[in-house]
Amino acid sequence: MSTPIVTGFYRYTDCWFTWPDLVPQYKEAVKSVLAHDSLVDSGHPLHPGVEGITLTRGVLKENGEARLLFTSKQIDYLRYWLHEMGLTEEMVPLPHSDALIMKDELESAEPVFFKTGGDLRGAVKQIDKENKRSKNAPNSLASLRVAFERTRTAWNAKRGTWIAIDVEDWELAHKVLLEFGYSLIYFDGDKEHSEDAHFTFSSTLSCHNGQYVADNRRNYVFGETTVLPKPAAFKPKLAELILSSQKRGPVFLVFHNHSQDIKSLEQLEAPIQSLVYTLPLEAPSEGLFVVDTQNLFSALIGSSQGNGLAQVCNHLRIEKANSTTLHNAGNDAKFTLTALRAMVGDEPLDALREKLWPNRTPAGLEVKFQPWEEDADYSDQEGM
Repeated sequence: MSTPIVTGFYRYTDCWFTWPDLVPQYKEAVKSVLAHDSLVDSGHPLHPGVEGITLTRGVLKENGEARLLFTSKQIDYLRYWLHEMGLTEEMVPLPHSDALIMKDELESAEPVFFKTGGDLRGAVKQIDKENKRSKNAPNSLASLRVAFERTRTAWNAKRGTWIAIDVEDWELAHKVLLEFGYSLIYFDGDKEHSEDAHFTFSSTLSCHNGQYVADNRRNYVFGETTVLPKPAAFKPKLAELILSSQKRGPVFLVFHNHSQDIKSLEQLEAPIQSLVYTLPLEAPSEGLFVVDTQNLFSALIGSSQGNGLAQVCNHLRIEKANSTTLHNAGNDAKFTLTALRAMVGDEPLDALREKLWPNRTPAGLEVKFQPWEEDADYSDQEGM
C-alpha cells in the first residue's frame, strides 16, 4: 500500500532557521540554497533563468496571523536537486512537522513575487510588524482582511470574468429601475478583454432622482447609452451576459455594497441562483461569486465602517469620478471595477496601504485620514 503524499506549505522562517540543522554535515548546502539573495538569483533551481522567486503568503485560521511560506512542492524539489547535484549524499529529511501547514489550516493563501533579496528580507520584517498590529483587530475586520486576500488571489490568477454591476433605482420607489450599467474584464490566457455598457428605459424616463441622490442619468462618460423600452426588455441581455461569461470560467459579480443591486438582479430574473458570497482559498476554476468593493476598501483602510463609492474613488484617486458622473449606473460600474483593480491588482494588503498612505497607521491597522481627504468637496474655509 503506497504512502499518501502530504501536500501543504512550510513556514519560510522555520525552513531558514531550523531545517539546515537537521543534518549537520549538510547544513551549509541547505542554507546556501535558502539564502535570500540565492533564492532570487536566476540560477536558482526553483526558477532557472528567471530572476526573482514566488513564495506564498498565508493567513492562519487559528489566529489571523500571516506567514511567508514555501509550498511542499518547492521543498521537495530542493531536496531532490541538492542530492542530484551531489551536494548531499542522500535526500535531506523534510523540515520538522511543526513547520508544516496544511491548506485547511489557512484562511487565505496567495502567491507573492520577490524580485530581490532585499524585497524578501523586507517582507519578512513587514509581516512580523503587521502581525503585531493586527493582534487586537476585531473579528469583523479580520474577516474582511481574509476576503481581501482571497479576492487578490482570484484576481491575480487571471482567470474568468469580472463583471462590475450597478443599478440605479428611483429614490421614491426602489422597485422602479431607472438605469443599469456594467463594466467587465475577462482573461483569455495573457490577453485581457473589456466591455462597458449603460442602459436606460423609456418607461421610467419620467421618474427622476435628485432629492436624496444625484440624478446623472444623462452623464455617461464611457460610451453611448442604450435606451430600451422597459426594464423587462433587458432581461434576455442580462441572462446572456452572465451565462456566456460562465462558459469562460468563473464569474465574479462585483458590487459596491451589493445588497440592493442583488435585489434588482433578482427582480430582473438574472440567473444567479448559484451565487456564492465567500471566495475559496485557492482561485476557483468555475462558479459564480460576489465581490464587494466596499468590504475590500474597509479591509484596506483597517476600518469596518462602510464607505460610499464617492469616498472610495476620492481616496483611490479614480479619474473622472466626481459629483457630475457618480450615480450614473454605467459610470459607477466602471468606477467600481477600476477601484477593484487598484486594490487587488497591486501589492498585498498591508504593503499597498503603506504605499498609498505612508505612516498613517500610528496604532493598529486603521488609516487616519484628514478631513479634506474624507470629502472631495471639503473646503478649509468652511465655517468662516
